[in-house]
Amino acid sequence: FFSSFFRIEVISVEGNRFTKSGDIRTQVQAFLDAKIFKIIPRNTLFLASQSAIQKSLLSSISAHQAIDELRVERHPPSRIHVVIRERTPNLLFENGGQAFLVDREGIVAQAVDAADHVDPSFPTLLDQTTRPIAVGGRVLAAEQVRALFEIDQQLKEATDIPIERLYLPPAQCT
Repeated sequence: FFSSFFRIEVISVEGNRFTKSGDIRTQVQAFLDAKIFKIIPRNTLFLASQSAIQKSLLSSISAHQAIDELRVERHPPSRIHVVIRERTPNLLFENGGQAFLVDREGIVAQAVDAADHVDPSFPTLLDQTTRPIAVGGRVLAAEQVRALFEIDQQLKEATDIPIERLYLPPAQCT
């Protein structure tokens, strides 16, 4: 269990596009540096729990980036490999002075600063409701996102007027 032969020396990361590899490696290393019962090092392949590392990574990363899949693999004798698939944004969603990138399934992929250089090809939807929005939460159904892209495309084809943003008004019951 404690042999230096099985001590984790390499932490590799694959598949990340938005979360920095260095940040992932730092998080995994911090987990490995913590000791079990404050005395037993867990920096060997036998004592490094894949599920515990995965849970630790998910809790830290998902606060700022929605994750579609995250796997932690052990590769003897001394490597931990992290495979991550982040949600890919396709739409800028503005709500209550905040901006979010949303994927094609209507899931908030990440919060962004409105001044960030968001891909100009992304349609912008201004949500005029007052609902709270969180990374990883659903703000639209996939069908609504699909319809939004169709409307955006049709408006661009039918007019020479650039579409700055589309509006989602609050629901009103009468």
